[in-house]
Amino acid sequence: MQACRTNLKQLAATPMGAAVPDLARSLEALRTLRLAQDRPAGRAADRPFRPVALAVRVLFWFLLLAAAAVGVALAARLTTGYALFVAPPIASRSRSIC
Repeated sequence: MQACRTNLKQLAATPMGAAVPDLARSLEALRTLRLAQDRPAGRAADRPFRPVALAVRVLFWFLLLAAAAVGVALAARLTTGYALFVAPPIASRSRSIC
C-alpha cells in the first residue's frame, strides 16, 4: 500500500508538457454529435406517410423510364444496324441433364 502511495506521489509531481491532448475540441465534437442525434431527422419526420404521394412518385419514375425507352427507340431508327435475339428451342428446355 505504501508503495502505491509513493508511486502516485511521484506521478503527481511529474510535469506533463505538450503530450497531453486538448480535450476542448473533442468535447465540442461530442456536444455537436449529441445535438444532431437529439434533433428529428428533418422535414420527413414532421410529415405523415401519404400513400398518394408514393403512387405519384412511382408514376413519375415509370413515365420517365417510358420516355427514355421511346428516346432510345427513336435514336435506334437512325442507325443501319440490327439486333438479333436468339432463344433456344423449346425441346431443349424440357430435357433433363443426367
